[in-house]
Amino acid sequence: MISRLQQFQHNEDGTISIAGQPGITVEAIAEQDLALATAHALQLEKVLGLPHYREDWERFAAYTGMSSRMVKFVLVDESISRLVGSPRYQPRNITWPTSCALEFGHRGFLVGMLTSITQCFDLPAEALKTLGIDVPIEGACLIGEAQLFNSRLADKAWEAIQRGIFSHVCAVLFRQPNESPGTGSVEEVSLVTGDFPGCRNARILKAWG
Repeated sequence: MISRLQQFQHNEDGTISIAGQPGITVEAIAEQDLALATAHALQLEKVLGLPHYREDWERFAAYTGMSSRMVKFVLVDESISRLVGSPRYQPRNITWPTSCALEFGHRGFLVGMLTSITQCFDLPAEALKTLGIDVPIEGACLIGEAQLFNSRLADKAWEAIQRGIFSHVCAVLFRQPNESPGTGSVEEVSLVTGDFPGCRNARILKAWG
């Protein structure tokens, strides 16, 4: 299944836009080098045995319902982001729709759907541990759970999680011009490596099924 959002276009002036969405400006990770990101993407294809051409990715991403595989993760906390200007995320000012997709490595193809997002505000470390959150957290956080599709690409996503290749997630946030950086609405969540996640603490906590 193809993401309706993460169809990125790299423009000659260095900006990034979304195909068919002229009114949307993409705020990219500040430290990320395009050439390095491309090299990492090609290496990921090689390591996981992924196809190279888009039409093959489309066939890989075709799904036949939901699998029993689940993944739990820190969606975002109040840590300093890797966005330009290094704003802090503001979980208390982040919203989400009733339906939110799980995407594969910012490649524009979906591998699952979020089943829940839980607000964890003002909880002590011991309370977080009882929720299965045993990784570093700064301030308030949002915890997400997602269910994977039954597809060949979702199988590869599961393999990447099991092998520790996908160790983080990256929330795709849409915000209005009058909204502060680090806020907005969660429109999609991508499974990603630990190289350049937008939120450093957005780690995968558990996978089962």
